[in-house]
Amino acid sequence: MAIDATSVTLRSVTKSYGQAIAVEGIDLTINRGEFVSMLGPSGSGKTTTLKMIAGFEAPNSGQITFDGDDVTNVAPEKRNIGVVFQNYSLFPHLTVGQNVAFPLKMRKVPAAERAKRVADALALVELAGYERRRPDSLSGGQQQRVAIARALVFEPSLLVMDEPLGALDRRLREVMQLEIKALHERLGVTVIYVTHDQEEALTMSDRIVVFSQGRVEQVGTPREIYDEPATEFVADFVGESLALTAAWTGTDVVAENVGGLSIAAPDLPTGPVRVLWRPHAISLEPISDAHEIHVRARVLTSGYAGGVVRARIALPTHDEGIVSIPAVGGDYTTGASIDLYLRADRAIVVPTDGRATPSDLEASPSDMEASPNTLEAFGADHG
Repeated sequence: MAIDATSVTLRSVTKSYGQAIAVEGIDLTINRGEFVSMLGPSGSGKTTTLKMIAGFEAPNSGQITFDGDDVTNVAPEKRNIGVVFQNYSLFPHLTVGQNVAFPLKMRKVPAAERAKRVADALALVELAGYERRRPDSLSGGQQQRVAIARALVFEPSLLVMDEPLGALDRRLREVMQLEIKALHERLGVTVIYVTHDQEEALTMSDRIVVFSQGRVEQVGTPREIYDEPATEFVADFVGESLALTAAWTGTDVVAENVGGLSIAAPDLPTGPVRVLWRPHAISLEPISDAHEIHVRARVLTSGYAGGVVRARIALPTHDEGIVSIPAVGGDYTTGASIDLYLRADRAIVVPTDGRATPSDLEASPSDMEASPNTLEAFGADHG
């Protein structure tokens, strides 16, 4: 299967529904062959952005280009995009082979060529020989593979996926994440993947676009997003961390009831900051480092989570956080005190911006539900 990947560029793209602004002035470039995840909570604008790229929605202003060609007002069926929906959207009355062949049949591909390409697509997703099976005889993971095969069978230049693993159990999601990543590496197709699952985005992506309240907070590699968050929202939303409220005076980072923190001077304006530590930078034992930060916390509640205790703790700065503690030894019951040792050289300092984490507010439907019309749009070029 030969796929000619495309690049995607958004310039000052804005979308509103009445008075509600869903997407505000987004600038973004996705390179040919990249796997880019759009990550954010419900209502952050990621799915609306995907809809505009796919052609389901038109922006109120701005421009969308594929390989430099303006597609802002081009119909979905003219964009050569494969789509994988959250609910798979397989036709229950058709066999697996007929489902995969659907976009080829709509394109009037001859029967012999259709059969060959369907067989190739099913082999690609490791479902060779399943042509005569019905969707209801397949597991959730197998149905998702059929949906991916259907999206790839006509060799699209761009594959968009909207929460495609949301209906699967955790174990199967983890398996499918690696399978989709391997498939992308093999084919080289450009992939835009919408998810609210941080682990999914970190595992699969070349780059991640973090959305909040209709804006792009940060674009970067998984490592950059995790280790070098640009904003308080990204630091809080992506990955687990323990955070202290503090202030940057211009010379020192100072936290209430903790004092001056031995942290390298951040390149930030003076004022309130959050100081965060990822799990690998937190220890229950002294680190034997002159710059370690010792904090005594109080357990508010805890629960056993298979090898670790998950404890919600109160910090001296009046912050609360959640830590995972090895479930051997120690008293982690409600009211107990625990000593935490934080590595100063691994602290992350971000300015406090005062913006709340977005709640579950959607200006438009949260996922691209498939209907016969949308399936037909992506199945055929109507000329």
